[in-house]
Amino acid sequence: MQRIATYFFLGSFLLAYHAGPPAGNANNAPNFNNCTSCHTGSANGGDGSVIFTGLPTEYTPGATYEVTLTIAGTNNGGYGFQAAAQAGNNSSGSFSLNNSSANVELNGDYIQQSDRTVSGQWIFDWIAPSTDEGDITFSASGLATGYPSGNDGDEVYTVSMTVPAATPTDVTGLFFSEYAEGSSNNKYLEIYNGTGADIDLSGYSLSSCSNGCNTNGQWDYPDNVTFASGTILTAGDVFVVYHQDADEMIEAEGDQTFTYLSNGNDVFAITEAGATEDTYTIIDIIGDMSDEELDDGWDVAGVTSATKDHTLVRKASVVSNNGGNWSSSAGTNETDSEWIVLEQNTWTYLGFHPHDISGPAPTIVVNEFLAGSETCCGSDIFGQAEDFVEFYNYGEEAVDITGWGFSDTDGLITTTAPDTSIAAGDFLVLWYTGDNNGFPEVNEKLSSDGETIYIADASGNTIISMDFGAQSDDISYGRVPDGEDTWVFLDPPTPGSTNETLGDITAIYDIQFVTDPSSDDASSLYQQEVTIRGVVTSEFWGSDDRKYMNVQDADGPWNGIVCYEEDGWDQFDWVDVAGNSVPGPGEGDEVTLTGTVEEYYNLTELIDVSSGIVHGESDQIITPSVISLGEIGEAYEGCLVSVEDVVVSDPDLGYGEWEISNSSGSARCDDKWDYYYFPETDHELASVIGILDYSYSNYKIQPRLARDVVEETSWVNDLPTKPTRIQRIQQVLYSDLMKAGEDEVSDFSYSDGDTVLLEGVVTMPVGLSYAGDGVKFILSDVNGGPWSAILAYDPAAGAFGNLIEGDLIRVAGYIGEYSTGPANMTELFIIGEIDPYDFTETLPPVSTVKTGDLRWPTTAEQWGNVMVRVEDAVVDGNDYQYEIFSMDDGTGSVLVDDDSDSIQVYFDTYGPPPLGSLVQSMQGWVYHHYGSYADSSAYKLCPLYAEDMVFGAGPPSISGVVREPCAPTSEDTEVSVSCVILDNSTITSAVIHYSVDGGAYQTVAMHSDVDSLWTGTITVSNNNDVNYYITATDDGQDQSEPKTSMFPYDIEHEQMGFVVTDNLTIEHVQKTAWPSGTTRYQGCEVTLSGIVTADTSQYS
Repeated sequence: MQRIATYFFLGSFLLAYHAGPPAGNANNAPNFNNCTSCHTGSANGGDGSVIFTGLPTEYTPGATYEVTLTIAGTNNGGYGFQAAAQAGNNSSGSFSLNNSSANVELNGDYIQQSDRTVSGQWIFDWIAPSTDEGDITFSASGLATGYPSGNDGDEVYTVSMTVPAATPTDVTGLFFSEYAEGSSNNKYLEIYNGTGADIDLSGYSLSSCSNGCNTNGQWDYPDNVTFASGTILTAGDVFVVYHQDADEMIEAEGDQTFTYLSNGNDVFAITEAGATEDTYTIIDIIGDMSDEELDDGWDVAGVTSATKDHTLVRKASVVSNNGGNWSSSAGTNETDSEWIVLEQNTWTYLGFHPHDISGPAPTIVVNEFLAGSETCCGSDIFGQAEDFVEFYNYGEEAVDITGWGFSDTDGLITTTAPDTSIAAGDFLVLWYTGDNNGFPEVNEKLSSDGETIYIADASGNTIISMDFGAQSDDISYGRVPDGEDTWVFLDPPTPGSTNETLGDITAIYDIQFVTDPSSDDASSLYQQEVTIRGVVTSEFWGSDDRKYMNVQDADGPWNGIVCYEEDGWDQFDWVDVAGNSVPGPGEGDEVTLTGTVEEYYNLTELIDVSSGIVHGESDQIITPSVISLGEIGEAYEGCLVSVEDVVVSDPDLGYGEWEISNSSGSARCDDKWDYYYFPETDHELASVIGILDYSYSNYKIQPRLARDVVEETSWVNDLPTKPTRIQRIQQVLYSDLMKAGEDEVSDFSYSDGDTVLLEGVVTMPVGLSYAGDGVKFILSDVNGGPWSAILAYDPAAGAFGNLIEGDLIRVAGYIGEYSTGPANMTELFIIGEIDPYDFTETLPPVSTVKTGDLRWPTTAEQWGNVMVRVEDAVVDGNDYQYEIFSMDDGTGSVLVDDDSDSIQVYFDTYGPPPLGSLVQSMQGWVYHHYGSYADSSAYKLCPLYAEDMVFGAGPPSISGVVREPCAPTSEDTEVSVSCVILDNSTITSAVIHYSVDGGAYQTVAMHSDVDSLWTGTITVSNNNDVNYYITATDDGQDQSEPKTSMFPYDIEHEQMGFVVTDNLTIEHVQKTAWPSGTTRYQGCEVTLSGIVTADTSQYS
């Protein structure tokens, strides 16, 4: 028997029950009492009504609906209600309040007004029962009162509405229709709706596990991808979930982005929405939910690891989902599988389904190619070397390629195969000669700079598109073994025959694993040469003398190893997959190394590396193994580990080592990498991450970066209560700094966007530095050194009181990057109050650096906002638009800026120091602001006060050079040249050196009638072409000898000059003999004539 659920709304108890009526008056079964129980009048006798909106036409079990109840009537003294929802005589579902609810309360199974309102409207939620309870009746009784007190003259209205349960959707035809695990981030999942009816995807989700489920049969990430309400997938259409950085061809067909798609060994399933780890309904699945880890992927249709580096397309004959039965869906061969396995980066079929994919095309692969033919290959056929592409049939049957097209441009076929097939296990070589001689020659040449090989089937669909990078002459690139996914460089190339097999890749596990470490922990491959391939978990750039690097090829124990290079890895001959020289890998890069297994005092290492290939950023992410301190041992040697909830039990074990402890034991931490943590006894740490090392009979955790040592924190009112050290905010990987000079973003803080509490000492006070309408100051770690300071900013000028150098403060804020041109300043944007808890006379130690250290991100970024000192430099520039001057200590020039108001006033008064002046020392903070990496001007040194600059005696300063007349004519017999010359003592001579018509340089003395203004005269005649420069010499006071300066500074690069003429031409103005290219008429007012060759109206 079908049960009826009733939902009642009551409003006639408003005055009798000002805070809401008693239960059972919502016009609901079985008694159907309403507001007339307490209020005069009869129900529904007036012109008003009680209505509700938001209820569904059909309810979905477990769904939440926002309901609005509205009462209207002739009276307007106040409104009230009571409502109920029932299946038969029993309550069904439940009510709850939401953010829009006001003046409403729950009363048992009922919902009602909590106070009289004048609006007559209430908003609340109704949650449908978790299972189908049949028809549900929603009933309400509402009240519109007539008087401010008493029950007379009130109007009562009732309403009732029945809502049936939604008919379950038949989702048999909802399934994955395509899957791609392409190169880089070219990944996607395509969902097909073959049910015959539109489907709201918000009722479904994608659930997943990463490289084996943590627990067999349970999701690691249930409901990992969800869909917004109203995401309708129409019948016969597809919905594509793709990586946001995928190729634009994928993006064009994509509907929703998701970052963490499969790397080939990550199971994904369409599940009913609301899935949990162990409670779920699977609609369709790719992969299985086993807790066993996979190295690569699942086999499909007889293709090994087909879910990695391939595209899978569901056969057109498949009309129903697999319901979670992956084994049956994957099959064991091409016949019994539901899937067609295509080459990696095949996206021809994306965006629609089903497809008629005929023939065994998937068993044909590009097996080898040569794009840089010089002496190899094909000379015996063509009389000269030619490029080639070799195809290989890895299947068990011959493949007919008649009608296939070949080109290096997508959609363009330059050569078509005639009646041709490739036997099972056989090769076909196409020669890319660029000549139109017909098959097997292709009327294209391959570019050794890199391009794409395109192959189309007989229908014109692109079935293979393979990108390749720059290639070396006469060295091919091929699969080893044939048809597999590992590519190597082949010298010599092997067109038409089996590619030479290199040594097998050895799993690091096979190097490290020992049965009983307590009796013998030596590797079974001791002193054997091996080739490993894995992910760099600790880059060598920051290690001791750059000698150490760790590589791991899988998560978990036994899977990591330290790689040692005595001369430093930065001196090693690294190459990329194309054989091009590269600087070396960074953390997260994939590498292939060939070397010898060694035991160094019981530490297993890879040494004597003879080959190192950098494959670029790896798709595989190695996550630290979270272990207890008691688990530290041989199994995790060389691996990335994490220990949690520890305290510093001994801050100084000597040699940079310190100890952490908790209830599970204790462990040492060491400093093979710089991570700028200064341990103190009993300091609480949330986690310590690092490489597990072994030396001097102890296992040691080696943090790699400041972010690896994470302070314990807690939160109150959404703000942290324990400080994060500044170095953890600021330090970034050296490999990222190498990229920052090119991409201008890789130096971003890894804490960008985080809210933190920082603690430190003020090293630049408030009010000294320009901050627009706001205020800024520098906060530094008391220990000083690299990465130890941050600029704090508040946009409100009066946000807080004065802060001076030496103030010890705590301040909360969020981390952000303030970008100006290529420069990114990591800043703390203040929120909340500043806590000035103490004061110190002792500021952090100031490090002495070279000017060359402040020119490029790899050396300069670590000093951002930090107070540093430069010594014994020479002023090499003082004519800049924004900065004051530049100086060089012999390692490269750095700009000096006047961000400080004090410094700006000083130089406004005294002017910039003369070229060649000695800077005995200069102290300031490093400002990453505007400029360019091209000329190393993105970092500036900013002194705070005049006493931060100590100048030695120097040569005279020459500036303000002018001549009269500026453009002499035949009437002029003299040209007067004037300039301002300054010095710390006395100018003994000032001389104009000039050459007439290319002749030997002559001199004329300058004299000074006005303080510092010097003038000299050059005698000229008509048509003279004159070049000149000025020198000035002081008396040598406070110097070892008199010093001479010159203007321009480099006369081999630039001189001043003019031509005496009555017919000044554009050529005179433009032409100069000096490399600077600066016109000799700079600043002169001239009259020129010529023909207009372009105007603004033409190019506006």
